[in-house]
Amino acid sequence: MDDVRIGRVDEVFPNEGKIKVVFEEENNASLKLPLLTFNREYLMPEVGDRVVTVHLHSGSCKGFVLGGYYSEKKSPKANTGFRKDMGANTYIVVDENDLFKLESKDIELKAENDLTLSCSYATTTLEALIKRIETLEGQ
Repeated sequence: MDDVRIGRVDEVFPNEGKIKVVFEEENNASLKLPLLTFNREYLMPEVGDRVVTVHLHSGSCKGFVLGGYYSEKKSPKANTGFRKDMGANTYIVVDENDLFKLESKDIELKAENDLTLSCSYATTTLEALIKRIETLEGQ
């Protein structure tokens, strides 16, 4: 039979996508367990976060971290719409009126070629925008 357990993140191994979990009630810890991913998204939990793990019948070294959960100590940062936290105080919000916001102290966008910006009334590229600004500054 598989074993579902709750523990606290003790150590994070970001390059491996693995986590070490302490099971306080049992007074023991796991080996490095892989974190289950959804659609290949990457966001490791923080040390101290509570997580749910599942262990195969072959022992505690064979298992996965299913993910974290909300509790009295760690409540959701939104209660309507959609919010996707991306770490380092960066997040995407789609509110109940379908308004989209990307909020962060700094945002870095990387593109191999040009970046196209589009909305309901216009489409332009970043290159064209920079050329227009340079033209205006030269006047």
